[in-house]
Amino acid sequence: MDTQVQQVPPPPSALGGNVYVAWIRRPGLPAIPFQLLQTGPVVTEPGVWVGAITFGPGEQFAPFQDIVVTAEIGFPVTAPNLNRIALIGNFTQCRPQ
Repeated sequence: MDTQVQQVPPPPSALGGNVYVAWIRRPGLPAIPFQLLQTGPVVTEPGVWVGAITFGPGEQFAPFQDIVVTAEIGFPVTAPNLNRIALIGNFTQCRPQ
């Protein structure tokens, strides 16, 4: 799954972190984290962050509750810091139409 954040979040440092991490949250299961990276120089692409996650054969993650983007101190992390939320997207907003 490739993810592209299309809203312009503040830099992670504005929320007390160093990196952005996206979390796929599923009811009753642990959240799946993946780091987001900025695609280009801040001057030309200030709000474009991308991330990718790989699933094995037969693994399924949809439907999910939501995707939350948090500012974290570093990666890897095991749980989202809900005091540093930059964006939230519900499954109905994220699924292909």
